[in-house]
Amino acid sequence: MARPAYPFPRPTGAPLNGQPSFIEPNVHRYFAGLAKAYGPVFRLRLGFKPLTVLSSPSAAREVFKDQDVAFANHDIPAAIRFYLGTTPDVVWSPYGPTWRMLRKIAVSHVLNAGSIEVAAPLRRLEVRLTVAGVWEMAVAGKAMELRETLFQMALNTTTMMLWGERVNGDEGKEFRQAIQGVINHMVKPNVADFYPVLAPVDPQGLGRRVKRFNEWIDGYLNRIVQSRMKAMADKDVKKKAKDPLETLLKLMKAEDPQLSSFRIVDLRNLFADVILLIQPLTL
Repeated sequence: MARPAYPFPRPTGAPLNGQPSFIEPNVHRYFAGLAKAYGPVFRLRLGFKPLTVLSSPSAAREVFKDQDVAFANHDIPAAIRFYLGTTPDVVWSPYGPTWRMLRKIAVSHVLNAGSIEVAAPLRRLEVRLTVAGVWEMAVAGKAMELRETLFQMALNTTTMMLWGERVNGDEGKEFRQAIQGVINHMVKPNVADFYPVLAPVDPQGLGRRVKRFNEWIDGYLNRIVQSRMKAMADKDVKKKAKDPLETLLKLMKAEDPQLSSFRIVDLRNLFADVILLIQPLTL
């Protein structure tokens, strides 16, 4: 029987392990070398997981722009899949009506130009506070963790935009730690990603740890949402520009057709996605 032809060229790998044992520490240089040998689109196998590498602008444009719908579904990391289940999520949901609904809400009410423009003074204030804090530490001759400072600035800027409050106090510190925990565990190599049959047992415990972090984040966001709902019911909302949280809650209460299947849990997941997507830029 003839061996089936592969659609893309690929380097030879180990029988069960594939290419992981051959990948060099500087991954980008390693892939660039393979691209010279195998062309702008080539195939790797990481354990039992196939991987297609695009190394040219034209190939990337074809996949991420021209054929975006065909390649819209993301390969969910095992640690994320462990806790995500069937919960709708704008980042990991498959392309379809639910994903389009979540994306439309995100673009229309959370990450639109109006919301970003309204939050501009808040961003400037947060930057000034951060610069003042750095200057104070410098004048005192004290050392500081710049990455943590930038992370807190980005997080406060994001939460001020979403619901008008900074993340402070002990609870805020735990919230920041949970955010960092999810991000750090998402980028850790996970054997369950290379051998999906092992994913249900979570051999490295990454899925269980990410689940605990996510439950803490969800609980924190739930307290924020419930507090705002109570304030709106008591008409105790301060006079200020509406933030996305208040806008979405009012639309849900008014039974807006656009949000007919949008629930409070979807609102929390959407805010968590926005926060988690923005924070890696500072790590």
